[in-house]
Amino acid sequence: MALYSLSLISTVTTNNAPAWGFLASSDQSPKIYEIHLDIGAATASTYGLGRAAAAGTQTSSVAVLPNGPADATTNKSTCASTWSAAPTIPAQFLRRKYLPATIGSGVIWTFPGGLGVAASSELVVWNLNTNSASLHVTVVSEE
Repeated sequence: MALYSLSLISTVTTNNAPAWGFLASSDQSPKIYEIHLDIGAATASTYGLGRAAAAGTQTSSVAVLPNGPADATTNKSTCASTWSAAPTIPAQFLRRKYLPATIGSGVIWTFPGGLGVAASSELVVWNLNTNSASLHVTVVSEE
């Protein structure tokens, strides 16, 4: 198993909508070790992290990048902040975070044993308010 990372900026501000998603490939059940959230606009923001009740159809998705130069670069999980069919709201949230209206406010959620994501399912950062137009999300995963 190799470690992968990716950082994206989401501009989705809509209340009760996904801001960012991590979609596991159909042949992998990755583990998430860290998720970083930082806002780049001075807007008070509230986010939730959870497993989407149903995965969305990502558009403009980006595959996670290998941390090691010899690690596989294909058939891996993807991240996105746009969907042609959005994921559905999680039944429960694993984490929630309020960020004050200060540029650079953020949180690093860590999962020492790894947060499992089932194959073909999606982990989402959900807008629980009308949020910042510049959300920086970084993920560290193992596949």
